[in-house]
Amino acid sequence: MNEMVVSNGVSTHTGSTVVGAVAGTISVGANTFFTIEGNLVMVSNGTMNIPSHKYQNVPALFHSHSFSPNVLQNNYFLIEGVPIVLIGDNYAPDATNISNQGSNNFVRIN
Repeated sequence: MNEMVVSNGVSTHTGSTVVGAVAGTISVGANTFFTIEGNLVMVSNGTMNIPSHKYQNVPALFHSHSFSPNVLQNNYFLIEGVPIVLIGDNYAPDATNISNQGSNNFVRIN
């Protein structure tokens, strides 16, 4: 059982980085009306937004990117036709996951 992710949740990127885990923010996607503690709930077309980070040492190269989660634990509870994102959902091709659900600590999906 995991918590739904709300707009003040956090993403973590460990894929294309040579500086260790990089914390990022999220955008909620198509949801415009379902809130928990005043924060919109993230749906699967939302994004995990990773700030600029080094991905190669020599020469030093940096990039930033955004991914929508493509590995979801939930596929049956929908908002505006898209699944709700849970803590732990991720984007597998470049190791980026939802690492914190934000201010929601009580609404869970089995």
